[in-house]
Amino acid sequence: MQRMRRLMALAKIQLLDFFSKYKSGMGLRSKKTGNLLLYLTLILLAIPFIQMSVGAYHTFLLLGRPELAVTFMYITTVLFMSFTAIPFLFSLFFYAGDIKFLVTLPIPEEFIVFAKLSTVYLYLLVINSLVLAPTMVLGGINFGLTVGSIILVFIAWLLAPLPPL
Repeated sequence: MQRMRRLMALAKIQLLDFFSKYKSGMGLRSKKTGNLLLYLTLILLAIPFIQMSVGAYHTFLLLGRPELAVTFMYITTVLFMSFTAIPFLFSLFFYAGDIKFLVTLPIPEEFIVFAKLSTVYLYLLVINSLVLAPTMVLGGINFGLTVGSIILVFIAWLLAPLPPL
């Protein structure tokens, strides 16, 4: 239990470091303005991706095969996440300045790797939410929502960022 708390604390530090670097790149001093611009950027990026997902779903619905929209968007999402994850992984592991400080901490090296990978996983989960989730929701509505299908969609949503890692 103690080991898990250390891993969670390190992952939280990595996430805070990632978002602080993102916000510092904007050159803002106010925390509220930085958060507002972060959410605004996310919303502005979400609009075309959601529109693309809905368009793909309607195209396959017109062809009579709406289930292929989920497959198509899953493949698109995995490719997109792969291309965005590779540079992020390189910058996080090979060009990070915090490795020399993290190694001196009294925690195993695996924890450092898992904490850094958790940052990448959450980054990819956001991409997954923008690109794949709208198609999965539309497919679920079209095929009928049951408790089992909701659980399966949730599991698929959580596991989709793993192949690019």
